[in-house]
Amino acid sequence: MNEVRSPEQIEREIGELRAQISDTLDAVQNKLSPGELLDQALGYAKGGSAVVADIGRGMRNNPIPATMFGISLAWLWYTGSRRTPAAPDIERADTAQLREARDSLDRARADIHEAGNATLSYARNNPVTVAAAALTVGALIGVFLPRRRRR
Repeated sequence: MNEVRSPEQIEREIGELRAQISDTLDAVQNKLSPGELLDQALGYAKGGSAVVADIGRGMRNNPIPATMFGISLAWLWYTGSRRTPAAPDIERADTAQLREARDSLDRARADIHEAGNATLSYARNNPVTVAAAALTVGALIGVFLPRRRRR
């Protein structure tokens, strides 16, 4: 059950883990870049589907609620992202590469935490904005729901 691994095998596994972590962080960073988000939004808007056209028309006709809806979605994303899965147990290994990988993860975690704290601080200093965002979500849901015919 407990197999004995050679130092070379441990170093190879650490190298693979570091590469996976680096690839994951790069992918997340690219997906969340403002340019990529804008490109995705424009791609959806140019898709030509009726739903996208309706949403675009609703956003053009109601820019303030649409902006507030975007802010509220960002808030929901932030509060949902605070629940992070447990990190793998890498405390037992004692190599320089593993410590370096752990330090990189700790720095990334600290940066994310700092950004979250800045967002939370903004929300605490602007409670009216948060309340308006919640109201906007309800309004947008009402705007974009299909109308029912009365009998």
